[in-house]
Amino acid sequence: MSDNQSLKLRGIIFDVDGTLADTEEIHRIAFNRTFQEFDLDWHWSEEKYVELLSISGGKERMTSFGSTLQTKFRTEKAFQTLISNMHKRKSRIYRQVLSEQKINLRPGVLRLIDELINEKISLNIATSSSLENVDTLLKYNLGSEWRKLFDVVESSDTTKEKKPNPAVYKNVLRKSSLNVEQVVAIEDTQNGLMAAVLASLKTIITTHPMTSKNIFEESCLVIDCMGEPNRPFEVVTGKNFGHNYLNLSLIEKLLNQ
Repeated sequence: MSDNQSLKLRGIIFDVDGTLADTEEIHRIAFNRTFQEFDLDWHWSEEKYVELLSISGGKERMTSFGSTLQTKFRTEKAFQTLISNMHKRKSRIYRQVLSEQKINLRPGVLRLIDELINEKISLNIATSSSLENVDTLLKYNLGSEWRKLFDVVESSDTTKEKKPNPAVYKNVLRKSSLNVEQVVAIEDTQNGLMAAVLASLKTIITTHPMTSKNIFEESCLVIDCMGEPNRPFEVVTGKNFGHNYLNLSLIEKLLNQ
């Protein structure tokens, strides 16, 4: 590509938890309720959960946290059965709380999705969460036909490797046939950023209270949310080219910088 040529954006790949909606606190609540039901003296404070966000996947977080409990089991399989059972229960509680609290999408998400659809930009999802969890969130916010808005939805049901492994992003790219140079990822965690970057994707970070203190060196822009015309984003690092909310024009400038 010559210097005077510019790439045109063809696709966006969204993470879900923390990116499309502020759901991490709902996850934390669901974990703690599960621990109570299973008579475990575990409790994840906000501070502890922020620390555990460095581990992708609920089963993986519980396995890491429960390493001392693991020694009380006769076999590794018995311990993993407990983890699996707790994770299934936690997921049901999460979806129940999500439905009860009617969690909305983060500022600017719906506006950006509408703009991208109008401009025929391919929308895709790459998440380490389950499709059932994603469905509960997006059905409420985008309607029962939300799946038709996205070309590829890759979740833990179809990609077992968790971020920072780039598999989930690579699978989206493979299934969508998009050129990686014409796609931007939007993430909220260091693991998500690493996964996207390892898949050779330019990545925008939208922080939230649980990730606002992280340093996202390899992202092209870090903002506190996608923003709205009447609710500008705050730039943490990166160049916003005079824009005060995330839109197609800004994303294309980031793609070509």
